[in-house]
Amino acid sequence: MIKKILFLCAFITLNTAFAQTICKRLVTTFDYSTSTGYSIQGSAELKDSLGTLYLTFSSDFSTSSGPDLYVYLTETGAAPTAIGNDDYEIAPLISNSGAQSYTLPSTVALGDYEYVTIHCKQYNHLWNSGLLGPESCFTYPTYSNINVEECFSYTSPSGNSIWTNTGIYSDTLVGMNAGGGDSIITIDLTVNIVSTDVTRMSNTLEFLADADNSTFQWINCVDNSDINGETNASFTPTVSGDYAVVITSQGNCVDTSYCFSVIVTEECLNYTPPSGNGTWTSSGIYSDTLMGEVSVIDLTLHTVDVNVTQSSVTNDLTAEADNSTFQWINCADNSVINGETNSSFTPNEVGEFAVIVTSSNNCVDTSACYTIHTVGIENHKIEVYSVYPNPSFGNITIQTKDMNAKSIRVYNMLNQRIPIEVLVSSLNTATIGMNVPNGIYNIHFENINGDAKTVKVIKN
Repeated sequence: MIKKILFLCAFITLNTAFAQTICKRLVTTFDYSTSTGYSIQGSAELKDSLGTLYLTFSSDFSTSSGPDLYVYLTETGAAPTAIGNDDYEIAPLISNSGAQSYTLPSTVALGDYEYVTIHCKQYNHLWNSGLLGPESCFTYPTYSNINVEECFSYTSPSGNSIWTNTGIYSDTLVGMNAGGGDSIITIDLTVNIVSTDVTRMSNTLEFLADADNSTFQWINCVDNSDINGETNASFTPTVSGDYAVVITSQGNCVDTSYCFSVIVTEECLNYTPPSGNGTWTSSGIYSDTLMGEVSVIDLTLHTVDVNVTQSSVTNDLTAEADNSTFQWINCADNSVINGETNSSFTPNEVGEFAVIVTSSNNCVDTSACYTIHTVGIENHKIEVYSVYPNPSFGNITIQTKDMNAKSIRVYNMLNQRIPIEVLVSSLNTATIGMNVPNGIYNIHFENINGDAKTVKVIKN
C-alpha cells in the first residue's frame, strides 16, 4: 500500500500568565533571652514577592507586653543600638499577639540582615530576636490556554501525549516558565480528519471517493504520479494498474486512500485469474484475491465461431465465422490438409474433418469433427431394385443393377459408424447382418467406379 501523504495544519491561539517567583527566609523560633527575661512565641517570615519585601508574624505569635516596642532587622541578635550592629527600623509592633504583616521599602533586600528583632525603643531595652534562616525560592506555575486546530493528530507541547480526537486537554511543561516553574497549559483541540474511503460501484469499474466538501487528485501508485484530468470524486480506470486518490479537505488537511489494483484484460475463450482459483468463460467485472491483495478484473472474452454447415447434397463443409482465417484438418490424426484454407471445404475422401478458425482478435479454436460418408455427387446409375425386408428383424438384402461393391458402411442417426457383417456380396446383391439395436440406419455403399448410394433402413 502507498504511504500516506500528510500535511499538518495547526492554528494556535495562546493566552498565558507571567511566572511568579517568591524567595523567603524564616525565623522558626525566637531565642529565649536570659538577660532580658522576655520570650517570644511563634515564627516570622521575611518574603520577597515580585520585588517587594514583606515581614509577617505567624498567627501563633505572642510576646510579653511592653512600652514602645519596635520591630527591626539587625545584623546581629543584639539590640539595634549595640555598637557595630547594623539595623533597619521597620515600624512599631502592631500587636503583642497574632498574625501581622509589615511592608519594607525597595531599598531593603532579602539578604541584607540576619535577625528579626523586637526592641523597646523608649528604654533602649532588647526584647528578643530570631535568626533568619537561609534563603529559599519557589516559582509558582503559570497557567495558559491555547486553541489548536490540527490535521489527523496533535502532539502535546511536552511531547508526552498524542491526541487524535477533538477535546479539552491539559499538559505540563516542567520547569519551563520564565521563572523556572512549571508551565501548565490547557489545550482546546480540534482535530480535523479526512475520509479516505473509496467505494467501487456495483458491477462496474468506477471508483468513488466518499469524502464530502473536498478536492481530489487520482494518482498512479507505482510512482505516485498524478493522472492528468482525473480530479473528480469518481474515477474509471481504462488500463491495468494500481491507483489511489489524494483528498484535500476544506481545512486543507491532505490524506491518501489505500491503493487498489485493477486488471483490464482481453482474452480468448476463457481466463484463469492470477490466484489460479477457477476459470472464467464470460466477460464481466470480477474480483480476485492473491496473498491478501484484492484485484478488480475487467475481463473481455473473445469467442471464436466454430460452427460448420454440412451440405446434405454435396457433403461440402462451410465454416460460418466472419473476419477469420481457416485451416481444415483430418480428425483421424489432426493433420493439416494442405491448401485447404478457405471457409469452404470439399473432402475428396470419406472420413472425419474439422476446421481451425483464427478470429480477427487472433483467438484460435477448432470446430467439431464432421463425418463424410460419400465423396462426389451420388451417381444414380446404381439403381436399387429392392431393399428387403425393411423393416427388418435381422439381415437385410439389397439388390441393384450394378453393385460390384467397393465398400459398404452402416451409420446410425448420429452419423456414428456401426460395425456390421457383409454376409453375401456379388455383382448385383449384398446381404448385411444387422446385429444392431433397433432403430433407423443409413446403409452407404460405393462401387469400384466411385459411384455411391445411401439407403435408409429400419431395424425392429
